Amino acid sequence: MNRVLLLSLFFTSFSFQSCQTNDPENLHNEIMAIHDEVMPKTGEISYLYLAFRKKGDMDTTLSLETKNELISQANDLEAAEEEMMVWMNDYISPF
Repeated sequence: MNRVLLLSLFFTSFSFQSCQTNDPENLHNEIMAIHDEVMPKTGEISYLYLAFRKKGDMDTTLSLETKNELISQANDLEAAEEEMMVWMNDYISPF
């Protein structure tokens, strides 16, 4: 799954939720509920990008095309995790 798809799913869920309410407290609660659902997946993302990178770097039986794809996917996953961390650091609660 590439970085654009992960981020699109993440932020689209916020967009749909924000259309349903104008109340800052409800919106904040909805954002935090989505955050709490997505946040535990960061461990899985970290595991996957490290595994992809290791396989791409170390497995001598893979074709160059497959190695490049694994490295590309690893880079996308790592970037998605970093961008989520930036979002979390930049998020400003309405309270």
